[in-house]
Amino acid sequence: MSNILTPEQVKVRQQLGRYEQLFDPVFCAFFNEHIAGRAASHQVSIEELRANPALYAVKGAPPEAPSIGREYDLKCPVTTPEGEITIKIYEPESAGEEKVEPRALYYHTHGGAFCVGRAGADAAILKILVKELGIVVADVDYRLAPEFPYPTPVEDVWEGFQFILSQAQSLNIDPTKILIGGVSAGANLTSVLALRYRNLALSSSTPLPPLLLQLLIVPGVDISIISSDGTLHPSAPESYRLYGDNPILGEDRKTWSLDHYLGKSGSERREKLKWSWEASPLLAESHAGVAPAFIATAEFDILRNDGVMYAEKLRKDGVKVKYEEYKGAGHAFSGYAGLCDESKRLVRDIVEVFREVVA
Repeated sequence: MSNILTPEQVKVRQQLGRYEQLFDPVFCAFFNEHIAGRAASHQVSIEELRANPALYAVKGAPPEAPSIGREYDLKCPVTTPEGEITIKIYEPESAGEEKVEPRALYYHTHGGAFCVGRAGADAAILKILVKELGIVVADVDYRLAPEFPYPTPVEDVWEGFQFILSQAQSLNIDPTKILIGGVSAGANLTSVLALRYRNLALSSSTPLPPLLLQLLIVPGVDISIISSDGTLHPSAPESYRLYGDNPILGEDRKTWSLDHYLGKSGSERREKLKWSWEASPLLAESHAGVAPAFIATAEFDILRNDGVMYAEKLRKDGVKVKYEEYKGAGHAFSGYAGLCDESKRLVRDIVEVFREVVA
């Protein structure tokens, strides 16, 4: 893999370049103070990344997290391969009181290019949802590539979801009020989860309650646009051609992510998997019957058109969609909801949409 830095070279990377004229000036100032000049996670070896994760973690600016009733971890057994994952639970202040009506549940999947990230990364926003809406939030800590490539993250998210539903009574969850969502890679996994749940409902001998919503923040939903030689397919959408050099998420980081998650470009494994709807949810034969969607994209994100195309495909198949593009923003802009106006607007929009569907 080219462009891998040694630990001795870690201080030479990440500059905004032309994006300083495009991104929100407030974000640019933050980036230049806290992020510029550091190596990104995809620029070092996996061994170095795992040994020193904090050194390569991108600094965010989350909103102030409100106090909630309690947060704790559940351990969930998983099978692909056998092991155990953690699911963080966030509950409202009245959750432990007697005779409280069952709560709506939001099941969240973090981002991180399938290779980094953790449950708790979006804790401040999740706690805002708990505080504002009185819901329970489950935040799944799926296992990461390359140690656990596809299908492990897909199966971990799916089995974690089924585990939480099996605990509905003890968690005081209303199984008819379930929302799912995620950021970036987590949005990809969420869209797969929505399709799987739709398929399960269609094949189930007993009726299953429909999911109320899938929240997809900066989703990547089509892997097939990467050709076998690792270059963009001629049919790649506009945002890939405009923003492939993006310092937040560009072609280099996306290539690194997919090489670890699905296999090297051109490999037999990669060529087979990139056409699967479990890697490229956009390519599912039909999306009819999946959960209504709120899709949030960033104006200057390489994945912007993924969100646009997915919204169009869902609508074509009769699925209700709210689509919103956030101006002056790049990929992972949800991590700056304590700083940037459009990131703050995203959080307000999520609260509003959630409030509507759980009412």
